[in-house]
Order: sequence, then structure tokens, then C-alpha cells
Amino acid sequence: MRKKYQKTIEHLNNISKWDNLQINNPKTLVIGSFNPYNPNLKSQTEFYYGRNQNRFWSTIGNLKYNNKDYFKFSLEKKIKELQLSKFILMDLIESIEFKCDSENILEKYINNKVFENFGDSDIWVSKKRTNPQINLRRNYNQKIIQFLSKNNTVSRIVNTLGKNKGDLNSFNKREKNWNEFIKSLFDISKQKNIEIVNESVSPSPLGCSQKKLDSWVESFILSN
Repeated sequence: MRKKYQKTIEHLNNISKWDNLQINNPKTLVIGSFNPYNPNLKSQTEFYYGRNQNRFWSTIGNLKYNNKDYFKFSLEKKIKELQLSKFILMDLIESIEFKCDSENILEKYINNKVFENFGDSDIWVSKKRTNPQINLRRNYNQKIIQFLSKNNTVSRIVNTLGKNKGDLNSFNKREKNWNEFIKSLFDISKQKNIEIVNESVSPSPLGCSQKKLDSWVESFILSN
């Protein structure tokens, strides 16, 4: 049997401990997908949705403060906004395990793709058609379930996966681990009377129009 080379990429939150900065009494939980930790970088992404091309914070800045750059380079303002608008941010995936028969192919893929432009279309495909093939295993963020089980203020859950993946209850039905995780999410939400919003938009540059993103953010994140 040929040796399988394996590498696990952690979510940046596991290293930077973003969740320690968040508020204790949110009304809305905003769920994203995955932000990989790149050990080759001296300066990491500051916080959730912190990449320059992502429209999440610029949209809130424009809607609330008439300044799309209001949150730029200011972690302090972002954390303050969590308190003002009563929301917190978490991601669905805690880490991803990559396996391949070729160590060289695997390293090239991780350096050139995962650390450069690892979009949702790549994250949610479990088999990469490289030669040899690369296989992905997503480890889902159980901290979401743990948080919801202890919290008594969240009344709404939204996600930023976008139109094709945002319907959490019908997306990715073939994956056992995902089905078990999402069942836990729906079970705890039903138990605690938390609304899971089906409508989802992505703040990535390739997501919906800015007009639609504005409307969605106003309706589901800034409406508390």
C-alpha cells in the first residue's frame, strides 16, 4: 500500500483566539465557512471577514456610518460593533485534513491554493482532481453547538455561504459528518427556539450584488 501524506490546516481562530474577543450576550450568530491559518505569514488576517476583498465590514461601515472604510485596520471598532449590534461571528469548519499519495503535490496545492485563494467552491469539494488525487476531510466546529447550548440570548442564526450553500438543511447531504453536525445545530436551535434564517448571501467579491448584500445585512444583522 502506498504511503498517504497528510497535512491538517487549522482555522486561524484556533491560533489567534478571536472568540475570546467576542461579546457574551449576542442576539444573532453569523456563521461563515473557513479561514485557514498560514504559518508562512508574519501578519495574519485580523478578525473574521478581515481580508481586504471581503465586503462584510465595509458594508456595515457604509450602512451605519456612511463610511465603507470605518472598520479598516481597527479591531477595536469591530469588537465594539459586536456589542452595539448584538451579533457574534463563528465559522462552520475548525480544521481541514488533506491527504495525497504525493507529498510534493500536496505541498504545492496547499501553498498555491489553500494559502492563496481557498474559496467556498474549493472548501466544500472533498476530492481534488489532481494527479494523484487530493482528498479533504472537514472537521466541523463543535464550539458552535457548545456555545448555543450554554447561551440564552441568541434568537437568530444566519450564514454567509451564499445562495447555493446557505440552505444548511439541504446542502451537502451525502457527507455523514456534516449531516450529524447540522442535525445537532438544528436540534439545539429548535430546543432553544432559535430561528435559522434560510436566506443567505456571501460578502465575498464573487457573491451577490452590493444592493442585495446591503438589504440582507440590514434585515438580519443590524435589525436587533
